[in-house]
Amino acid sequence: HTDKEPDTGSTSWKDMFLCPGMIAYGLACAFAGVSTTWFMGTMEPHLFTQFGSSSGEIGLVLTLYSLAYTLFTPVMGALMDRGLKPLTSVIIGHVIIAATYLTLGPLPGLEDNVWFQNIPMKGASMFVQGFGAAFTFIGTLLGMNECTKDGNLPQNDQTTAMVSGVWLLATCLGCSIGAYGGGVTYDFMGFAWSSFWAALVMAVSVPASLLMFKKSPTKKKEYPISTKP
Repeated sequence: HTDKEPDTGSTSWKDMFLCPGMIAYGLACAFAGVSTTWFMGTMEPHLFTQFGSSSGEIGLVLTLYSLAYTLFTPVMGALMDRGLKPLTSVIIGHVIIAATYLTLGPLPGLEDNVWFQNIPMKGASMFVQGFGAAFTFIGTLLGMNECTKDGNLPQNDQTTAMVSGVWLLATCLGCSIGAYGGGVTYDFMGFAWSSFWAALVMAVSVPASLLMFKKSPTKKKEYPISTKP
């Protein structure tokens, strides 16, 4: 029996970003961040103006997103253990988020439709969108970790910390863009059109991310094999 030696190689930021698929997962994560905050600043005035909702009702609707994300995160872990690929998870998540924005708005032209323009539909859309967020955020994080293995980077604490940093950076960048984009589109076009643009952004993110995967570098960094007895 021989214990496996810890991987003590060093990882540079250049090596990290040149890992096959790393930039693509970062882009997908940024798009997910956009979707997370797009409605945060506009849902409250929309529900108050459209339905006269109280602060408690508005808080409940917004909480459904986080509730679904929290509940589904361990389920995502189980699905990953059973063979769900990170890229597949990200695509599923982005499609779910895009679809729920169309029902959340709802789709322009359906603003007066009683089946879509009601509080339960808003709540259901937020809840399902939370499921989509779990798919994409967990998928991007695990996908980035797999990228470091594909890039032959040292599997140590430094690499893990750098992956977490890239993931958080992409998420925060997307969140900043989403908050601004959601507020501007709401002010100029209203909630339905704002949600439509969010759905369009998430729909475009799928082929954009796939294209980035195809354009990703494939060269792996070589590390010397340890000869320590």
